[in-house]
Amino acid sequence: ANAAVLGEKWLGLDRDVRNMVYMFSGVGCGILINEEIYRGANGAAGELGITSAHASKDVSFKMATQLGRWEMDIGMVRHAREKIEKGEPTVLKEMVGGDLNKLGFKEIVKAIREKDAVAVKVAEHAGQELGKKIAFIVNLLNPEVVVIGGGIEDCGAPLLDSIKNTVKEWSVEEAATQVKIIPSAFGENAVALGVVGIVAREVFAQA
Repeated sequence: ANAAVLGEKWLGLDRDVRNMVYMFSGVGCGILINEEIYRGANGAAGELGITSAHASKDVSFKMATQLGRWEMDIGMVRHAREKIEKGEPTVLKEMVGGDLNKLGFKEIVKAIREKDAVAVKVAEHAGQELGKKIAFIVNLLNPEVVVIGGGIEDCGAPLLDSIKNTVKEWSVEEAATQVKIIPSAFGENAVALGVVGIVAREVFAQA
């Protein structure tokens, strides 16, 4: 996430942007403050949720929408399986030949592009839940830009519009009107580009 936020800043955004957050799925975030990566005391800054080795899966799932940690897909696959098991009609079941164990994030993205109702609802719900966490970060840090990356941006408008509407609803007005929420310009390449940027900065700093 730290590498990705730098990659997006250096190569994808206006040079005037000084404060931004890169949401790496729902798992963690890269934070840029005054154009510098904020790493915390020992590099652990940016974790988006709390977890305990003693907590059961059920407890962790219930906490995910609040303080808990998410799966990389923000629980979209799990949510889709629940809807299919309840009998909601969807192309997702056909995509995996009825074997829900084979259902993955790629199928969700494909179904969204086919305007499948279940897949769209799942993405919108995920956007609402992630949007609340982003709203908290927007209130706390007041960034100019929040980049949505880590793969979930492939869900397109159903996810991104839901995030934007939720952030607008749950953030204080001063922060909500300032922040721009955009998909990653480089996708998976943002991390690699950011790593190159970090190395370059270290080399020049030593020189």
